Amino acid sequence: MNISHLEPKPTLIPTPLLIESRNIPKEEELNLSLSTIQRKATTKKKKNKCKSKAEYIYIKKSNKKTERKRIKKEKYYFFDSDGDLIEKKFKQNNLVIKGRGMFGKVYYDKTRGSSTKVIKFNNKKNLKYDKEKISYLLKKTTELSSEYIVKFIRIGYLECTYELNLYIEMENIEGIELINFIDKKNFISPLLALKKICEGLYHLQESYKFIHNDLKSSNIMISFRDIYDFSIKIIDIDGGHTIDDYIKYNIDEKIFGTPLYFSPEKLLNLSDSFKRDFCDVFKSNKSFKSLTHIEKKEYIKKQDIYSLGVILFEIIYRRNLHTLIGTFLKFPGNVKQYSLVNTIGNGYDAFVINYPKYDLKKNNKILPTVLEAELKSLSELLKILLRFYERLTLTEIKKFIDQNEVHLVGGNKKSKSTTHTSITSSLASTPRSSFTPGLISMPSQISKPRTFSKTSEISKSENGIFFVKVSEKSDAIEIEPSLFKSKQFNKIDINYI
Repeated sequence: MNISHLEPKPTLIPTPLLIESRNIPKEEELNLSLSTIQRKATTKKKKNKCKSKAEYIYIKKSNKKTERKRIKKEKYYFFDSDGDLIEKKFKQNNLVIKGRGMFGKVYYDKTRGSSTKVIKFNNKKNLKYDKEKISYLLKKTTELSSEYIVKFIRIGYLECTYELNLYIEMENIEGIELINFIDKKNFISPLLALKKICEGLYHLQESYKFIHNDLKSSNIMISFRDIYDFSIKIIDIDGGHTIDDYIKYNIDEKIFGTPLYFSPEKLLNLSDSFKRDFCDVFKSNKSFKSLTHIEKKEYIKKQDIYSLGVILFEIIYRRNLHTLIGTFLKFPGNVKQYSLVNTIGNGYDAFVINYPKYDLKKNNKILPTVLEAELKSLSELLKILLRFYERLTLTEIKKFIDQNEVHLVGGNKKSKSTTHTSITSSLASTPRSSFTPGLISMPSQISKPRTFSKTSEISKSENGIFFVKVSEKSDAIEIEPSLFKSKQFNKIDINYI
């Protein structure tokens, strides 16, 4: 479905950043000779001594516990006797830049087949806190690894006069970011994708006792094989915090993350006027500080759940929810502000009111026909995940998905929800590894199927799905195998006329 005509896609303007450079010469230096300036710069560089540098790994012991081990100098991966080894490897083409963000870069190591994240810090206090946090995550990902969460291999830090760096070596993940996958107009099962992300998020919260804090489609990697056959991993977990640290350091009073994925409660400490409006609409008088220890933990966990709802919306509609309805506060950029009202309690209802013809309950053309059986469950899930107030827990959401999943694994699991008497029922019962040629019939069988053997009778869309027009809903359909051998089509959708 193409909804690009709903509104012009906004161009987000990043928040201006103050950039300072140590290389700009002072006023009295402007009249000095070039050789003098170079000599002074060399002298300053020599003073950039590294007070400490270290690397750690965790080793699994026979009793299933892990033990931290400090790497000896001769076995360093990040450093050598001269300091930072990363730049030297980069010059030798052993490392290639895989990505870059606000706080550092990610390199891919060709020789080891792993990725290395380099994070730069401005002060020792922040470096010390993150060292402890990353060490904790290294231990947890070694001790309790999950197929849905990126695994850390080793960590290191460099503490110099003018340079404070933290290094994380992690598994290299094949595939692309979910946001780029969506932009290419590819389809995956939204219900299965949500199930996999929920499993990863649940493991992060319950096994690691950790909150991601910036869950978004660019922090999820997908390795795609087929619409029902793909793997998902949550990345950038180092930007979050342990649940105990949230409570201990009042991290909830600070703002972290991406505005387009913010839950309303994240903004309560940022704007007094928004806090008043929120409390008036939802009759919420409790502050975070007044909650009990257990209530605080549950409250913190639910912040990532709203972001999960925004990601599910993107998988279905291939647009971000808040670029359509607006963000709760006005942030830099062209996205409008959304105003809370008493009659609307979740983000999906806010969307449907503005764009009624794109309601999943009324429009079954939003997803390919092969995914049509998921529409009813997805509509309810969007309302649950995108609640502005009193969201469900991950355990309750996982239970809802289990009760409503439709043929998620190779057709072995039947729908527990209402049966859909459409061609989707037949399609969904076939293996998902590939769409093989052959008879695809309606529940009401007829004696002779209609056969399509020419490409002129089938129209192909940009995303590789081909559409067959059928005059009567009682028709069965057969696709000529030669069309598949030529690899002209790889997925199917049936449009009735």
